[in-house]
Amino acid sequence: MSVREKLRVLVVDDMSTSRGILLQMLDKLGIAQVEYTENGVRAVERTKVSPPHLILSDLYMPKMKPVRLVAGSARNRWSNCRPFISGM
Repeated sequence: MSVREKLRVLVVDDMSTSRGILLQMLDKLGIAQVEYTENGVRAVERTKVSPPHLILSDLYMPKMKPVRLVAGSARNRWSNCRPFISGM
């Protein structure tokens, strides 16, 4: 199994169009394990179940800003998740 097939990515964006574009791009890159959610609160829930290797997050989201999402990672078992990219 290649790295692309093993890589787990979480896309966090409240805009379905942006999520769709990112999901298509990741698919074209051959990244098979991609999950998505609409806000930071749900992202935290998902990362507790299946910690991703990479989080791609919108900068302006309802319910939880990316800064709080990253800050909370230190208190969760998914704190080894790196990198975190925000600003889409």
